[in-house]
Amino acid sequence: MAIIDMKKLLLIGLESEKQSILEYLQDRGSVEITDMDETDEFMDIENSADAEHIDKLFNQLAETESAIETLNRLGKIERKLLEPPNEVTAQDLRSRLKNKSEMLAIVQECRDMDRKLNEIDTRATRIEDTIPQYEAWIGLDIPVDKIGDTRTSKVLVGSVETSRGQAFEQAVESDLDLMYVENVGSSRDSTNYLVIYHRSVQDEAESVLREFGFINATFSGVEGTPKKIINSLNTELTSMQEERENILKRVGELASDVGELELFYDALSTELDRAKVALRLGESDRTFFLRGWVPSREADKLKEGLSRLTEYYYIELEEPKEGEEFPVALDNPPIVKPFEVITKLYSTPSPHELDPNIYMAPFYFMFFGMMVGDAGYGIIMAIVCAYMTKKLKWQGDTKKLGLLIALGGISTSIWGVLFGSWFGNLGELLGIQPVLLSPLDQPIEMLILCFALGIIHLFAGMAVKAYMNIREGQIWAAVFDQGFWYVFLIGLILMLVGKGAQSGQVGKYMAIAGAIGLILTQGRHERNIFKKITKGVLSLYDVTGYLSDVLSYSRLFALGLTTGIIGTVVNEIGMMFGTSIIGWIFAAIVLVIGHVFNILINSIGAYVHSSRLQYIEFFGKFFEGGGHAFNPLSIKTKYTQVYDEEVI
Repeated sequence: MAIIDMKKLLLIGLESEKQSILEYLQDRGSVEITDMDETDEFMDIENSADAEHIDKLFNQLAETESAIETLNRLGKIERKLLEPPNEVTAQDLRSRLKNKSEMLAIVQECRDMDRKLNEIDTRATRIEDTIPQYEAWIGLDIPVDKIGDTRTSKVLVGSVETSRGQAFEQAVESDLDLMYVENVGSSRDSTNYLVIYHRSVQDEAESVLREFGFINATFSGVEGTPKKIINSLNTELTSMQEERENILKRVGELASDVGELELFYDALSTELDRAKVALRLGESDRTFFLRGWVPSREADKLKEGLSRLTEYYYIELEEPKEGEEFPVALDNPPIVKPFEVITKLYSTPSPHELDPNIYMAPFYFMFFGMMVGDAGYGIIMAIVCAYMTKKLKWQGDTKKLGLLIALGGISTSIWGVLFGSWFGNLGELLGIQPVLLSPLDQPIEMLILCFALGIIHLFAGMAVKAYMNIREGQIWAAVFDQGFWYVFLIGLILMLVGKGAQSGQVGKYMAIAGAIGLILTQGRHERNIFKKITKGVLSLYDVTGYLSDVLSYSRLFALGLTTGIIGTVVNEIGMMFGTSIIGWIFAAIVLVIGHVFNILINSIGAYVHSSRLQYIEFFGKFFEGGGHAFNPLSIKTKYTQVYDEEVI
């Protein structure tokens, strides 16, 4: 429910124990290691961290990930739809680094096999494209490498357009006795010929060849007849196919144990994180030192754990100085933690302001449910998201998001009951009446409810800001900047809703009193009396901002109405298929697809627009953000999950 207190940390240890200490800190996940600044007393101590080693780890990590992708792609690994990640201990994870050379050899083998398969596929494609070219010359029984002129004759191979082939043959047969042509095959648009003529009729022969558009063909880099070449290429294809199958067999063997490679990847990742942190350490020949931050409540456990690990260390802890920025870690009840992902998308709180999550959570919960507003949808959302979060053992922000949507499902169910909405108009068809009101039948009442909740939301934001001012000792700021606005705005509301009644008169005097207060105080920081009054008068224009803010809450009504209308339309379409067996089947398909789509699209809409109401209307009243999120050295994995063990 607050920002966790932090302590500055200085840790000095033996260089020989640096890795074991870093591993311990990583297992605990409670220390953020910082860079040295120019004023640090240890600034001049040389850091011997190997940058080349870090680059090497980066490359090994990338190659390992590529190997995993190769095995998944080529090995066609079947994974269960809701398969939880492998669970290991931190020690098990690091143990994979003991046989690093063996694992890297497997990675290299995967890389070589992928490269070889690409080469085989490329060569096979080229051969498959080449074979038809030689099939067009299948009738040529002369080795293509032996085709050439003799002392008395010219020997050519080439093609003529198929449409002119017969005329070409007739012309040669009737006009030239010393010229021989043989049809040796054809392709799609041309006919191929072997042409032989005596040198004595060269001019006449070339004239005929030109007349019919004869195109010379050449064969380079090959030997034998086209038939033998085709046989050779087919033999090569068969050989490559066998080689491909052998490679895929080996891929299958490795793919069956891809989990080990995934463990190795995560182990490399943790090693890389430690190596990058090592760049921030100061080092001498025999010692190292680090600076950082640790949560105050973790400090004693940290010292106790270090004392168990080694007796040769020095640790110094101190409170941050006045106004000093420190990393922000949040401490919220389990019911509030899921809402931290919403605030995180906006900004991390400053270490010197309030954590907004405890104040924002009830409103986000309420608004999300209103925007979907269907009890049936809410039940499905809550069950599915809660089940997936537990089944897949989500962690971190993923877990928070899953639980957030599950809580949104609960809120949706509550509002669905209040609105009498069950899978669109199914509740109405079954005679289920709304407990509160029907948005479709009572739009004015629904709109009034949305505006009322919006006003409460805005006033709550102002109240938080007032509390912050009081906490900082600025009591008069709370009175002037929030108190007078309360009086002014409440007065306007009473005037609006109590027109002609006594409450309207009360509201009138409240509005006047609030306006006077704002005019006299909003320019209080100006020195010139004219500027004081002018700024005070102009501040009243901000009431238009409050009006537009209130109007923004109409989206609660709009999105909730959209959900109900789409759900009703889906039901109507489903009922159009009649009462036959086929009709029921199609109806079921339409209903399932339609309602699933409605749940997904409107859940996204509720998530986005509920967040917007917090960011613009609520946070704008008191929240500045700009803090640095606490980022300790910890075990971060991609494929596996480390036991949530207590590290002493």
